[in-house]
Amino acid sequence: MTAQPGSSSGPGRTDQSLETESNPTQLLLSLQAKALSLQVDLHYEKNNQIHNSLEMSNRQLIVRRGQPFQITIRFEKSRFDPRTTPSAKLGTRITFSPSRTIDRKSWSAVVVSVTQTELSLSISPSPNSIIGRYTLFLQDSRRYQLAEFVLLFNPWCSDDCVHLEDDDLCEEYVMNENGLIYYGDQYWIRDMPWNFGQFDEGILDICFKLLDNSLKYKRNPLKDQSQRNDPVYISRVVSSMVNSNDENGVVQGRWDGNYSSGVSPTRWNGSIKILRQWIQSGFRPVRYGQCWVFAAVACTVLRCLGIPSRVITNFSSAHDTDENMGIDAYFDENGTKLPSSTDSIWNFHVWVESWMLRNDLRSGFDGWQVVDPTPQETSEGIFCCGPSPVIGIKNGQVDLNYDSKFIYAEVNADKVFWMVKGETKTKLRSKSDGIGKKISTKNPRDDTRDDITHLYKYPEGSNEERRSFRTAVRRATHKFEDEDELELTINTVPASNGSNVKVMLVISNKSNRKRVCRLLFAALKKSYSGITSKVFVKKFIKDNIPVEPRKEERTKNRARRKNLIFIVNDVFNGKRKSYFTKKNVFHLQLLDNPIQNKPVSVEMRFENPLPETLTDCVFTLEGGGLIDDEIQIRVGVLKQGESTKAVGKFTPRKAGKRKLIVSFDSNKLKDVKKSIDFKVSPAAN
Repeated sequence: MTAQPGSSSGPGRTDQSLETESNPTQLLLSLQAKALSLQVDLHYEKNNQIHNSLEMSNRQLIVRRGQPFQITIRFEKSRFDPRTTPSAKLGTRITFSPSRTIDRKSWSAVVVSVTQTELSLSISPSPNSIIGRYTLFLQDSRRYQLAEFVLLFNPWCSDDCVHLEDDDLCEEYVMNENGLIYYGDQYWIRDMPWNFGQFDEGILDICFKLLDNSLKYKRNPLKDQSQRNDPVYISRVVSSMVNSNDENGVVQGRWDGNYSSGVSPTRWNGSIKILRQWIQSGFRPVRYGQCWVFAAVACTVLRCLGIPSRVITNFSSAHDTDENMGIDAYFDENGTKLPSSTDSIWNFHVWVESWMLRNDLRSGFDGWQVVDPTPQETSEGIFCCGPSPVIGIKNGQVDLNYDSKFIYAEVNADKVFWMVKGETKTKLRSKSDGIGKKISTKNPRDDTRDDITHLYKYPEGSNEERRSFRTAVRRATHKFEDEDELELTINTVPASNGSNVKVMLVISNKSNRKRVCRLLFAALKKSYSGITSKVFVKKFIKDNIPVEPRKEERTKNRARRKNLIFIVNDVFNGKRKSYFTKKNVFHLQLLDNPIQNKPVSVEMRFENPLPETLTDCVFTLEGGGLIDDEIQIRVGVLKQGESTKAVGKFTPRKAGKRKLIVSFDSNKLKDVKKSIDFKVSPAAN
């Protein structure tokens, strides 16, 4: 018996087979080839239930590494005699032979029951097997195809390199089809619901197509497939294929606000529609995405393949283009920012963490790894990033595979300010605590936010954090500079968008001599991607400020908060004009008890908060296991202060915990989102 892995795309199917030669003391199976007729029962529902894949399908066998599954072979036209003496010479010896017990370390099989017409086998794949589609054969002088099955990573198996000890974490990071993605800035963190939908119809097939469309597969299919047992390799392929910069990847990025030839990144509610559109278009990139879209789609693919994954948001995220661990900003003597540096700081950036062993590294770097599919810089010539061990990032070990230097800078670079006068460049100050704030992910047990900053960095300003920074700079082969004698700290009180911000400027003199300073305060408007306008929101200069040795001097000021654009109900858009309200104007209510395969109604109410009329108003409903694609309900015109109500109907296809996501769109307000969680009861037998 042989189990042979193959490509999902047909051509290029590998001839590699996994065989175990018989032992004379083992039970050997033999059969006559004459008039042989077989029927195979793959026990789809039972096997898939045990292997946590029933959500994917009850019509194909989907199993996981290092865990047995059972099949039954029925011989219809000839009688089966297990006592027949096997003969390798005659070709009647089964090369993948049953043994007395299952060997969890390699491919093995045991006989569950046997009669003259029926054979039941329990087959266990190796926990280090290549993932993908397999064809199972029964072999004598010829091969008889028994069945095909899919093999995935197995985080429930202790011998699999993606093993998670906590079943609750497996439930969240592999099985949960819904999640929350955080955005905003460190002072105003909001969440958006996302439908990962990794078990939706056809998504598994699309994930294998994604692997088969990579440059690595196209250049050398056999070598590529031979490495698909390694989550490190798989995560790099997924990181490169989710963006479209090098290959016919899934999503095309755009950040200029012009989305007329596609879909605005804020419009997406989940990964399913994106992945289906990519496959249906013949692998043409879907327009458009930004960091949270890339990360969410990658999370869908990785969870579908069985690699535990979660979406991470880093606030005040740095993009260090020159790899000096400093985010450089240049100003002229009047405080005008100069376009000399390509470094930038984003209000937030989103990536994925995946859980795996790092057998390619020395011990101590297993666990969560950063995988970032947003195309920012190339890695080994391709736009991908990671996996990079989080524990290594925390300790400044930036020489580890893969891209640890770049990721470290995203969370712990120093901000360095320079004044340029003619050909002279003078360092004004550096700030060590401005990068990598409130690094966030969804709590695995509820819908609250987990702050995991401590996993990426030591407390700001601590000896451990500064030691980590010095290690990172040293390993990045750049000279480390001592701390400045003068330090400027800017403290603000959190405020809503559009309201005044109280600013406290603190000048600290660390030296043993008196210093006289000139303070220039300039407030600029900045988008979430770090692009700064050239127009000052506010500016003032104060000369001759004395600061005594080892003392501080404080100055108060105000500025209006305009750096982020938010719209009603906590969702941002790309327009310059902004609206903000604390009033809850969007309401959802289920009108029926949700039962699988029975229609459910949901009432949607929206109140126009703007001092103008909204036209082209439409509700859009989407949800994994609830709606195949999406449902749109148009409600027309909505005048100032007016409310509208609509009822949508859908039929849940799957039982269990579900999330319905509803968007409201109009000519003035777009991508206003609301979600509701509920449990769908199983259909009555």
